[in-house]
Amino acid sequence: MIGKQGINDFWFSPALAAIDLSGSVRALRFAVTAFAMGPRLATIAALARQRLARATLNALATMRKKFIRRTFHFDDYSTNLGDISGADMKCAKEFGDGWKALLVGASRRATVTPCAGDQQLDWVIRKYTHYYNSSNELIWRTDGVSLLGVRDGKRVNTYAPAFPSSGTYPWSGYKSDWTTFDDSSSATTYQGTCNSWTSVSGGWGSFIQPDLMNPASEACGATAFILCVEQ
Repeated sequence: MIGKQGINDFWFSPALAAIDLSGSVRALRFAVTAFAMGPRLATIAALARQRLARATLNALATMRKKFIRRTFHFDDYSTNLGDISGADMKCAKEFGDGWKALLVGASRRATVTPCAGDQQLDWVIRKYTHYYNSSNELIWRTDGVSLLGVRDGKRVNTYAPAFPSSGTYPWSGYKSDWTTFDDSSSATTYQGTCNSWTSVSGGWGSFIQPDLMNPASEACGATAFILCVEQ
């Protein structure tokens, strides 16, 4: 096999220097160089694959398992939850410390840009975490974007429903792309957060389906349950 020095001697010999390098000669130079470097490039590629495999295994090994559960009071919580903090207190009361409400409002935000997970505020979903429902079914495995049902900047179906379909649904406040409904336009969109879950009149409260998509709404003052997330 031609070594590096041999390649240099060949390309910069006086005889070759007198020849105008056409496109075909330049292509030949590239081919011979690639041939000489072949074993080294293969070694580099193999090392890269090994490092990627180790990084993937390490990431999977450190992934946490968390649960998402609906409150036992299926239809007891009005749209005045006492703000996001009041909803968190209700989750903690039912499931213990370290549980928070899967809600958005003035003091909690999932994302500003659709499906991006940017500019989050007191958000309750974490990166690189497995989330399971109350039946121990995997809902979603987050990657570098801490949103459920999002891959490569697009909304996709979750692996399993976040909660059983029973005819009642949890308050949410977020759209299918995880951005927050704007209360100021609720009169025309019929979606909102009832003034960040502090009001029982004059607007709309959004709730979500088991696949965490296709939100619908009830007038402020209606009752529903809350989805709680283990932290």
